[in-house]
Amino acid sequence: MSRATNDTSHTADLLKLLYSPIEQELDQAERLLHQGLRSEYELVDEMVKHGCLLGGKRLRPALLLLVAKASAMSRPLTSP
Repeated sequence: MSRATNDTSHTADLLKLLYSPIEQELDQAERLLHQGLRSEYELVDEMVKHGCLLGGKRLRPALLLLVAKASAMSRPLTSP
C-alpha cells in the first residue's frame, strides 16, 4: 500500500473519530442542505447537486456542532 493511500485512510479514520460525537446532527444538517439547495431549473439543479457532492460544505456545520457540543449548548437543528 502506498504512503498516499495510508495517509488518506488515516485521515478518513481521524475524521470519522472526530465527527462521531455529532454523527446524528451531521446527518440532519446533510438533509437540510439537500432540501435547501434545489432549483426549479434543471441545469441549475444539476449544478447544485454536483456542488453538494463536494465535502467543503460540511466543515463549517461540523465545527459549529462540535463547539456547541463542547460548550453543552447543543439544540436540535431546524431550518430557518
